[in-house]
Amino acid sequence: MSIRAEPASGSRECFTWILATPALVAGYVLLRPLTAAWHEAPDLGHGWAAPVLMGFLWYERWAERPVWRARAPVGIVDGVIAVGAVTADAGLQLFLVPYPLWSLALSAHVIVIVGLVLYAAAKLGGRAGVGWVAAPLGLLPAVVPWPAAIQSGIIMPLRTVIAQFAAEVCNLMGAPALAVGTSVRLANDWVGIDEACGGIRSLQAGVMLALFLGEWSRFRWGRRVALVGVSLGAAVVGNAGRVFFLAYAATQGPGNVERVHDTAGWVSMMISLALTVVTALLWRRGRSAPAVVNPARVAPLSRGLRGTRVIWLAGTAGGALLTVYLVDRWYDSASRTHAGESWQWTVAMPANLGTYRAEPLGDLAKETLQPDAYLAGAWTAGDRRYSAYYVEWRRGQRARFVPFAHNPTVCLPYGGAVLTDSLGVTELEWEGYALPFHAYRFVRAGEDMTVVFMIWDPWKGEPLARSENATWWQALRQRWIDVRNAQRDQPAQLLTFTVFDHEPIERVLAGARRLLATPAP
Repeated sequence: MSIRAEPASGSRECFTWILATPALVAGYVLLRPLTAAWHEAPDLGHGWAAPVLMGFLWYERWAERPVWRARAPVGIVDGVIAVGAVTADAGLQLFLVPYPLWSLALSAHVIVIVGLVLYAAAKLGGRAGVGWVAAPLGLLPAVVPWPAAIQSGIIMPLRTVIAQFAAEVCNLMGAPALAVGTSVRLANDWVGIDEACGGIRSLQAGVMLALFLGEWSRFRWGRRVALVGVSLGAAVVGNAGRVFFLAYAATQGPGNVERVHDTAGWVSMMISLALTVVTALLWRRGRSAPAVVNPARVAPLSRGLRGTRVIWLAGTAGGALLTVYLVDRWYDSASRTHAGESWQWTVAMPANLGTYRAEPLGDLAKETLQPDAYLAGAWTAGDRRYSAYYVEWRRGQRARFVPFAHNPTVCLPYGGAVLTDSLGVTELEWEGYALPFHAYRFVRAGEDMTVVFMIWDPWKGEPLARSENATWWQALRQRWIDVRNAQRDQPAQLLTFTVFDHEPIERVLAGARRLLATPAP
């Protein structure tokens, strides 16, 4: 009868160092699209802390790393899985270069890479290897863009309730206030009008912190879920406090909201995160520290080593790096730069009018839009009030989604305006081009508004494709065309013109036409 020997203590070091290089490669491949999303989306600014927190969790449980499995050969099935995963992720990366905030593709990318890493951990360390590697990766759901349905179906209704609460409190304190969508109108100022269509900035950051604290404290799953619920509630409470504070500041005189806006945002976020931390610390009190395995002695890597697994890991890591290189080469070598092409039109505001007042872009709106050029102003002529703003994107991918997520049809309703009539699309002839303006009528706080706007693709000399109006198949086909054409950059122009009255659409378009100008050579 043979006796099966236990793995040598050096097998722990073997597991660690054999997995180390492929793990670093996987982290690099995983983070490339994620960091692009964090750069584009203001609500994901906290994502940069995720790698640090995950690294801390692995460091904190370093002594618990599993032993190397001496008998786990690599076969044809393992090779097929590796090739399939690397190939699938290459396709996802091709789409994520021009569409970095496509939540479905980004989530699929994360699932593919994490799944491949866990599969490798299982080959090296079995179930214990999967558990040791997987635990810190639980922070990733908090740093990917959440589906738009969550924003429109949950977050925005919550912000509407918060605005109503703040308005009621102001009225009880003797300061007349009216909740208008997600913003609050007071006698001296507006609160929340700039971020009317934004989310709750601390929401996903609070979820990430709750996931981290739950893993660090080794809470049971029920308590971890409860801590996530606490973080969501704390974010809502913090945002409510911010809105109320700004509303109170507005009652103290005009201009106060702008002076304390940023401070209020940071304080509310810190309070929200502090509530989550305090809750976790209270739940942690009295809990004994988890038992850990004594650190392993360093031993030669040859103990229990199987060459096929090393070759499989090296081949998989090399294939993943090759896909990154090929994706970059595809966009670098075939990208349409359009450096020599001129744009068809630009905008000249009526700055010579004595009533014209330029309206600079607020910090929050600037962070949300991230424009390469911006002009905005308001003026009066006769008994009419007018306003217009022009946004221009030249490089990067923001124009693929920002103009469609932040235009009058989206932002005005969240700012309290009620859509009363959709007037369709009217083409305005200008310098040989048919410029299609979308026209709408709104009412906000009893004031009529007639609004026209246009989103234009200056490279193609035509309207920018409106993917939100397409079927999923049409949207996927359009995205594939962009991938096929290696179109890394997408320029766009957004022009919005508003008449604060129930004006005939012909007169409104005539006013928009007067803003158009020929670009300088």
